[in-house]
Amino acid sequence: AGEALKAGVTTLVAALGTDSLTRTPAQVLGKVREFRAAGVSAYMYTGSYHLPVKTLTGRVESDIMLIPEVLGVGELAISDHRSSAPTHDELARLVSEARVAGLLAGKSGVSFFHVGDGRGALAPLRALRDGTDIPLRQLYPTHCNRNPWLFAEAIDWGRAGGWIDLTTSSFPELLDDGEQLAAEALVTLLAAGVPADRISFSSDANASLPRFDGEGRLVEMRCGQIASLWQECVRACALGVSLEVALGVVTANPARALGLAGKGVIGVGQDADLLLIAPEHLAIERVMSGGQWRT
Repeated sequence: AGEALKAGVTTLVAALGTDSLTRTPAQVLGKVREFRAAGVSAYMYTGSYHLPVKTLTGRVESDIMLIPEVLGVGELAISDHRSSAPTHDELARLVSEARVAGLLAGKSGVSFFHVGDGRGALAPLRALRDGTDIPLRQLYPTHCNRNPWLFAEAIDWGRAGGWIDLTTSSFPELLDDGEQLAAEALVTLLAAGVPADRISFSSDANASLPRFDGEGRLVEMRCGQIASLWQECVRACALGVSLEVALGVVTANPARALGLAGKGVIGVGQDADLLLIAPEHLAIERVMSGGQWRT
């Protein structure tokens, strides 16, 4: 919690990734409640990369309905050699279940998708958009800046009104595979006509950042850093993005995507999560979370 607050992060959303065998949704829920006790707002997705979905209560619908901290389902892996190769019908049923449960619970019921390096890119989500009645806002793809072909599809996806999430944890020396840093990707998206209110950043903090060779062998493992979120926001401003727009991708936009009505804006009745920043270099000086100064 201290690391998150030092990095200016006052709200966390947790997800299981590749490992849903030694790690469980129950452990994620325990960690979420630990963060809350330390003064950081925290939520979670039920599920993981794989189908059948791992849940707390046995069903996605009841997890979303009955557990306050659960916002939706994720992080579902598509277009990735580590996914469970879900079919269109499986994804359509799962996303529909999450949406209906969200409606009943007054939550977003969003489906959060890990998009890998596979050539399919956003094809599974386009099939859901074009072949079902599921509203586009229910589909939330992340890692959209990881390679050129996915990013090109993300531009079209965003122009059509879909959410685009860019990952800020990256390493410049490893960008030879075509990955873009989030700040540059934001500039490109805005120049391409993607609405600013459809773009978000996420840190992928504490998640594994693996590298594979051409035959799918693991060659290196690093870890996502939560400080990257504010660092990329500041870099975006240095690249010419207005502070208002740059702040939106880490505040108001993800709050709307996730249905967090008390987050993302300053107003009467909103959660008092505030950063005091130095105007000359945008360094974080103080952090308020839940109405209390934490740093």
